[in-house]
Parts: sequence; structure tokens; C-alpha cells
Amino acid sequence: MIEKYVAHFGRPGDHALILAEDNEPVGAIWVRQFNANEPGCGFVDDATPELGIAIFARISLSVDKRNPAVRLYQRSGFEIIDEVDKGYTRLKTL
Repeated sequence: MIEKYVAHFGRPGDHALILAEDNEPVGAIWVRQFNANEPGCGFVDDATPELGIAIFARISLSVDKRNPAVRLYQRSGFEIIDEVDKGYTRLKTL
């Protein structure tokens, strides 16, 4: 399934960023344009590119304490690593 998103990468409409820490890749984000004849998994239309994200080691996020997603992040294994008046910074090791 992922082959569709990386095969022949670099064609018009393909864009990517590799995230690195200490010169080691830790993640990637890319956009790729598909068409109705060969759609991707999230295909909407010929004018809307698909966004892909890959995380290799860990991921962090911040969330407002009043956001109902706080419970979702807790159930999903995100640990609180910092707390401010209105929110949390959470971390999940993959």
C-alpha cells in the first residue's frame, strides 16, 4: 500500500521534507498528487494532493486542557511531559 506513495517520487506535484535529529531521520512529511484513474487511499479529486506523515521514533503534541481529545491522547499512550495553565505537552514513544 505504501509503495503508491513513494514509487517514482519526484514527479510534478511531489514534495517532501525529512525531519532529522543529530543527522538521523526521525520522520517525514510529503504531499503527492493523484488522479481519478489511479487514486490514493485519501483521494478527493484531481486538484487536491494527499498528505502523508511518517514518524520513526516518537511524536509530541500540545492540547488545551478543556479539549475532549485529552482523553483520547491519554488512552493512546501520550504521556504528559509538561503542563502550563491552559494545556499539556504530551509525548508518545513509538
